[in-house]
Amino acid sequence: MGGTKKLRLSQLEKRQEREKLKKEGGAKPKSEKKTGEVLNEADEKVFEKLKGLKVLTPYVVFTQTGLRMGEAKRLLKRLEEKGLLKRVNEENRLLIYTLSKAA
Repeated sequence: MGGTKKLRLSQLEKRQEREKLKKEGGAKPKSEKKTGEVLNEADEKVFEKLKGLKVLTPYVVFTQTGLRMGEAKRLLKRLEEKGLLKRVNEENRLLIYTLSKAA
């Protein structure tokens, strides 16, 4: 009674592409993902951009630099390990940093 439903055009196109690739024996075309990954060499450049701020949180880094939130957290941890930042609070959920005296 029910039967299969009619596919949308985009679904038909995707199915045809997959079948075509199977017949040719090729792999899926990989899509390039853009990430906000910051290299360790570029940490200082980002730090210079944030140097004028009194308090640094992952959200502040996210809004100022355009990095993803996870990458902003990792960046702040790396800068703390280098000694450029000092962590203000002891709570793990809310990360608040300030510039250290060495910076």
